[in-house]
Amino acid sequence: MAILWILLSTRWSLSSVQAALNVFISVLGTVGLRSFSRFWWRRGSATLLREKGSIPLRALYTFTGPGDAWDLVAILRTRVFEKENWHLLAQLIVVLTITATCMFSGPIAKISLRNGQTIQQRDLKVMQTMKGAGGFSNLLYANVLWNDTIQSLDRANFPTTQMLDYLPPSTEPWTYVANEWDPTWSVACNETHETILPNVVAAGNHSIYEPLQLYSAFRQTFSSAWLDKSRYKITDNFDSWATWTDPQKQLKHVLWFVIIQSDPEVEDRMYTNRDTLELSLTVFHAQNFSAKATDKGMTGEETWMPFGPIQKASYARVECTITRKFKVLDENSIPWVWLNDTDSIAMGYRAYWEYDLEKAAGRGAAVTTPSPRDIFRFYQAYVVAANTNHSVPTPRKVSVWVDTVQLSVVFLIFLLLLSLMTFGGAGRHFFFLGRNKTQIARMYVPDGKIEWMIHAAKSSEVRLEDEAIEEIKFEDRDHFRAGVFGRPGFENIDDTLPAPKLARVYSSRISISNATPSIRSSRSKVRSISPSVVPSRSSSMIVQPIDEEHRSDLQHIPSFTSADGLLDIVVSPAHSNANVLPIHPVSSMDTNMLDPHVPARVPSVDNASRVDKSGHSFEHKADAPKGNFPYSNIPV
Repeated sequence: MAILWILLSTRWSLSSVQAALNVFISVLGTVGLRSFSRFWWRRGSATLLREKGSIPLRALYTFTGPGDAWDLVAILRTRVFEKENWHLLAQLIVVLTITATCMFSGPIAKISLRNGQTIQQRDLKVMQTMKGAGGFSNLLYANVLWNDTIQSLDRANFPTTQMLDYLPPSTEPWTYVANEWDPTWSVACNETHETILPNVVAAGNHSIYEPLQLYSAFRQTFSSAWLDKSRYKITDNFDSWATWTDPQKQLKHVLWFVIIQSDPEVEDRMYTNRDTLELSLTVFHAQNFSAKATDKGMTGEETWMPFGPIQKASYARVECTITRKFKVLDENSIPWVWLNDTDSIAMGYRAYWEYDLEKAAGRGAAVTTPSPRDIFRFYQAYVVAANTNHSVPTPRKVSVWVDTVQLSVVFLIFLLLLSLMTFGGAGRHFFFLGRNKTQIARMYVPDGKIEWMIHAAKSSEVRLEDEAIEEIKFEDRDHFRAGVFGRPGFENIDDTLPAPKLARVYSSRISISNATPSIRSSRSKVRSISPSVVPSRSSSMIVQPIDEEHRSDLQHIPSFTSADGLLDIVVSPAHSNANVLPIHPVSSMDTNMLDPHVPARVPSVDNASRVDKSGHSFEHKADAPKGNFPYSNIPV
């Protein structure tokens, strides 16, 4: 159904449009996945921004590729179908669907497009009809030109109700549009399709060149008015296929072409080209009859004299009245239909059908009688070819068939809906970011793998006291460059202390709170501080004096490590004496503990884990008596 397809392009080829649509589907799928994942991130972030507490990590998990989807299924397994994970399942289905769509974008583009045609006006170089030789114009053995012209007229669906005022090039796919043609000559025809003539017999006293006298049954098919030689000019010619059986000739097929038209010489009509022309075109087809060959005259010219009955005879005819309109712009630039050389027209019919007759008869195949429409179509082609024989190409607006690429309406609707959802979701996402810019920047809700890594690097470096200093800011890329993953600094710690099994994220940059005033007030990028520099004390031990009251508690002092992977302080009673408490600094430890203006971050041990003042959790690694140790506020 044509209504289900719309015109997409008249310039690009089908393969080019398919390639472009293939790319568009892939790009739209990629952007659509991103927009869909942003919806779920925005949904989780909105909950946090409304200050309704924390949300599960799974509420912030978004993904845009089948690899992440596989990781999700590998972790949750069948629990992905649980109610609280419905949003993850929805993401999984959408991601796999869009990924498959992008994979098969080529076949999708192929079935969504097709070739078509439409009509447009183009400037063509046409051959304008002209007087030329006037009534003496003729054309012989121009089979290629006639054949090209007839095929062009048939492709254009040019009617047989008018003569051509100009001839468009046969190499162009032009088509007939009625309002582009204002014919000088109009044609009204009566057609007689192939009719069988029974009992057709030749007396043998007329030559094969005189079909109307040779076969009275054929002559009687014409009205007496057509046979009035004072008014009409009668011309005929023929082509045949025969076998010799000396002295008789057995004729298998003969096509006679009989032309009767108003006599051009009467009242000099061949010079004025104004009067109405009456025309009768007939093809008489005779099969399987005999003829005698006789010599006449001194030249020895052979003449065939048919005799006896014809096994099968038939004829087809078209009788037309060709009328000119009253007024024309230029008498010399119109079709000249009053051609006096009717012998050339009859010879043209013979030359044009000669090949078809001999090809079919030579193979023993049936020879078809030309139809009335075919007979008049050749007349149209002959006249316009003769009338344009001396003309030059002239530009003219002509309707032509143009190849087009059509797009499925169903696919277009689906594409528009998907595009609307994609770009609408992207617009809502940017609106959400713009409206909540300050809160989002302060909370830093991670979105995607790299932002989760940056978040871990930030949380390992930025302390509560650092957050209070609004002037100190670093770009996300600085955190990403300075972040390190591993288990740093444990090679310098007492061998009796167990090293953590899990590697952690930490920052290789100088702590902000320990930075010099110039650094604190500077917004310079991290490249100004070498990431390879790790602060450390020159001595291997910091000696802290203790009072008499707490000297007996040294045997119970535990060691602590921060949960983010930095070993801030190690308290070792094995190397202590009665008056000092040795504290081993770690090569990559947080230097907040060395700042005399910031309290040391040794936590209380009445619970299995504590959180110090700067927001870091500590893991309790040894048994200790309940209560708070007094070392949390001892200045170094």
